[in-house]
Amino acid sequence: VDGASPRWQVAPRTEQQVLETLVLAGEHELGVIPVGGATDLAVGYPPQRYDIALSTAALPAQVDVQAADMSVRVSASATLAQLQEALRSHGQFVPLLLANAHKATIGGVIASGRSGPLRFGYRGLRDLVLGMRTATPEGHLVRTGGCIVKNVAGYDFAKLHVGGRGTLGVVLEVTLRTYPLPPHSSTLVAAFAEEQDAHRAFERLMTSGLPLTMLDLLDPEACATVAGMPAPSESWVLLLGADDAESVAEVTVTRARETCVNSGAATFARLLGEDGARLRQVTSEATSEPGA
Repeated sequence: VDGASPRWQVAPRTEQQVLETLVLAGEHELGVIPVGGATDLAVGYPPQRYDIALSTAALPAQVDVQAADMSVRVSASATLAQLQEALRSHGQFVPLLLANAHKATIGGVIASGRSGPLRFGYRGLRDLVLGMRTATPEGHLVRTGGCIVKNVAGYDFAKLHVGGRGTLGVVLEVTLRTYPLPPHSSTLVAAFAEEQDAHRAFERLMTSGLPLTMLDLLDPEACATVAGMPAPSESWVLLLGADDAESVAEVTVTRARETCVNSGAATFARLLGEDGARLRQVTSEATSEPGA
């Protein structure tokens, strides 16, 4: 973690072993840092204490889809890719587009607080969390929230762990809100020769009221790292997503394109379905912060 290495590494196989590890660490005043897929360990400064790296990798990875309630209960050790695969068979998904989806664990995603570019249309990670089960530093199991969208009366303590980096406890299980897979997906790539034109288009689209699901602005350096980006080199690029019924997505893309043209866009490319999904993922892998 930011250049610091632990004295010991442990990988509990059960939740009881997690609790016992935390109790033992507390008795000996040892610093514990939970670790998921170990893809996002750069916080910005080294920890004051790092005696034990507590890996959740050996804990059972379970995904319990509550399709009728539009929610899913998932173990912290499950990866984001495993979660999305389980939901896909039910025609649902969690709107998290993050790098290293096959390694990033759900517990790590929660601890890091990453939301990804889809937060533009679906809100952030905190809004997706319905409930949570955690292990406190004192070795207690705590359950907060519930399994349906409207379930909290009073303080919503589960959301305190989002972006908490494991400082409040070890995330063991999370209940997340799910969404139906969109029937149609369009990805629009608008390239601009001038930075000010790209910013102007971005600001206009931000306040346009169009039902975009993603809106990312990439500078020329970021674009150069994205393999297969359909835009001229040295361009400023707006990457837009419209995921809805085909007729709605068509109107959204058309109006967004008009806004970009009026702002000075030089070239356009439109990708549908899986082609657009691949570009979004490649862009996330190349330019985004890691998952967790």
